[in-house]
Amino acid sequence: MAVVCAWCGKQLSGSGENVSHGICEPCTARFENHARRAAGREDGRRQIRRRVRRLVAPTLPLPGFEALFAI
Repeated sequence: MAVVCAWCGKQLSGSGENVSHGICEPCTARFENHARRAAGREDGRRQIRRRVRRLVAPTLPLPGFEALFAI
């Protein structure tokens, strides 16, 4: 089973025709930096939730990011 980054498409591990998705280190850092910057703005959390929901709508949230999904 191949594992690819859901954001940039970089292959993380494995091979074969079955594909699973994860997130690579650079995309994780980019997402966390963006989340930190946005958290300082009054409506930043709302903007992050909207963007993340559009990106990963039918999937489960990444561990450690549950606070971003709190309503």
